[in-house]
Amino acid sequence: TFLAEPIAATLSFFQKYPQDSTILLFDFGGGTLDFCLMQKKGKEKKTLATDGLSVGGDLFNEEIMEQKIAKHFGTEIVWGQKDLPMPIYIKKRLRKWYELQVLNTPDFHSFMNELKTEGRNRAQVEKLETLINYDLSFSLFSAIEKAKIELSEKEETIVVFNQKNINLQEKITRTEFQKMIKPYLKQIEKTIDTVLRKGKIEKEQLDFVICTGGSSLIPAVKQKLVDKFGSAKILFHDIFTGVAAGLAL
Repeated sequence: TFLAEPIAATLSFFQKYPQDSTILLFDFGGGTLDFCLMQKKGKEKKTLATDGLSVGGDLFNEEIMEQKIAKHFGTEIVWGQKDLPMPIYIKKRLRKWYELQVLNTPDFHSFMNELKTEGRNRAQVEKLETLINYDLSFSLFSAIEKAKIELSEKEETIVVFNQKNINLQEKITRTEFQKMIKPYLKQIEKTIDTVLRKGKIEKEQLDFVICTGGSSLIPAVKQKLVDKFGSAKILFHDIFTGVAAGLAL
């Protein structure tokens, strides 16, 4: 039987905590945020509402890349007699590690050579070429992911990436990161309200808000849930295995 991921994770919770309750599942992983509002009475489990957002930890990594790291690869340079900015298509590809290889074309390398001949931005341009020529984008984003995770425990950390001619050390603070993701936190709150409205449940009627998925551990995300529901209702359940456990039932 096919089960939607949030429903599977909710069933995993009820397997562990079989008491009657009304719960909101908050399943926040790398790619998506899924919600499931479910009620258990006796042996009956009823799904009251589901919803989701295409927001996840990967998107937060992209924000760090764009706002803190991309400048090392020339996104802030100007070139030519008219001081033109770096083309938007290059900046967009830099946001996503899996799209960078799309730039590996003769036209792109011709443009890179033009920039290098000009001379004033040679170091950043050569780093961008290295990133693409040696297919290092996944490794770079892994370093960004590592720093993001560290910010859940520390007030600041450093994105460190040393490969070939790229020697990058960029400090990032938790405050900076929280500012980056603030627009997404507003989306999340709106979607929570939508799920509760669809399920005809007031937040006071909820017994628990069940958090699963690695991105639910981000302090600003946890604080948003605490502010809305109170800390007593927030439970963290099988952070990395909730869905798998539910699908196995």
